[in-house]
Amino acid sequence: MQLIHIKIDKTMKQDIELLCKDYSFANTTEFIRDSIRKNIEAHKTKYALQLLRKNFKSFEGTHITKAEKAAAFKELAKLKGWRINDSDIG
Repeated sequence: MQLIHIKIDKTMKQDIELLCKDYSFANTTEFIRDSIRKNIEAHKTKYALQLLRKNFKSFEGTHITKAEKAAAFKELAKLKGWRINDSDIG
């Protein structure tokens, strides 16, 4: 695990401490790790959606086949790190 040092103002530290109590985080480090994970996940999701929009723009005005939908879902799942089976894709 890598170590990162950050400085935050007093108000932010107090807000973090309150949230740690409210949401039962063991400590501020766990809260910060969780926040970073969620932020990374949000960016990956945003990127995956942009990729899907870009790829499906070429299909505008046409019917998208079940196979094309499945391929797009598999690409999204891969980007998000989801484990899926073919039975998961309707």
